[in-house]
Amino acid sequence: MKLSILLSIVFAMITSQSFADKNNVTIDKSGGGPNGYYHVGESHDGNSNALACWNPGYSECVWVTQPYDVIQTPKGTYSVLKDIDPDIQLDISSGKLSGSYTLDDTYIITWKGTDIYNYTLQATLIE
Repeated sequence: MKLSILLSIVFAMITSQSFADKNNVTIDKSGGGPNGYYHVGESHDGNSNALACWNPGYSECVWVTQPYDVIQTPKGTYSVLKDIDPDIQLDISSGKLSGSYTLDDTYIITWKGTDIYNYTLQATLIE
């Protein structure tokens, strides 16, 4: 009896942790400048997390509350801001202003913008 209760608790903890890593993440940058952004805000609603940075200023576009941009796939764990965003900025800098790809058959990564200071990046869980 004690073993079945213990196994139930362990299963519940593993299940809740696996769902906690299944985030939809949006990063929206608008009107920033080479020194950063004036406004940086974030919102969290269940498994949807958004980071918005706008207007020229001196603040870095980063999450205050961590680690809301972490996504888990069968092949690894990624930070959207640290692992995916730099690649998207390189694509935008080289003229690829929009696009999408599938990450490890688990997330669809999409972006659209006009330059590295004005774009939206989304990581959406494939369900």
